[in-house]
Amino acid sequence: MSESIIEVDPTLFGVNPRDPYGDTQDTSLQVQVPPHEAERAAHALAMVVPRLYHVVEDGRELTDEEMDRNNALPRPLDNPSWVGPIYRHPDGPFIVIDNNGHMTPEAGHTTAGIVAKALREAGIARGRLAPAPALTGDDEVWIET
Repeated sequence: MSESIIEVDPTLFGVNPRDPYGDTQDTSLQVQVPPHEAERAAHALAMVVPRLYHVVEDGRELTDEEMDRNNALPRPLDNPSWVGPIYRHPDGPFIVIDNNGHMTPEAGHTTAGIVAKALREAGIARGRLAPAPALTGDDEVWIET
């Protein structure tokens, strides 16, 4: 069996091209895979969505107990407040992560690593993590998370 290759687009979690003021980042993530691997990629992505809520701004993935302690702090470390469902797209499944318009490079690196590992474990041979297309309002939810 050949080694799984999951590339990460250098613009992932970069400047949001849909923000006219340039104040926010694009915190969407698409798993671009060949059509025959889309179903497996969508399920792998759905399996890690709960973990993405636990990735904090310094790049650590906290346990439930650590999250409780973090949330009790006067200034808790930022983490996603919402991660959307898995959307269907011809280029591959995607999610939107509400990170209040900003994801630190450390949090982005950890998030991409979690997704890439899940894809490898699901047997995805080749894929690319990239910013997702803009939501149109007509996007089809593939998997509720």
